[in-house]
Amino acid sequence: MRVLVVEDDDDLRFAVAAALRGGGLAVDEAGDLPAADEALVHHRLRLCRLRPDDAVR
Repeated sequence: MRVLVVEDDDDLRFAVAAALRGGGLAVDEAGDLPAADEALVHHRLRLCRLRPDDAVR
């Protein structure tokens, strides 16, 4: 699973991303909303393929 961590505090973003990577997740990071938008556009096809049944419960 891939997650996007959006946080403007560099230290906090790094810590959260490191913890998620330690849990086996693929992590993208963004420091602000424009960077998050860019990351989402980059992965758009993957996101569009998700169906409600695929959601983590």
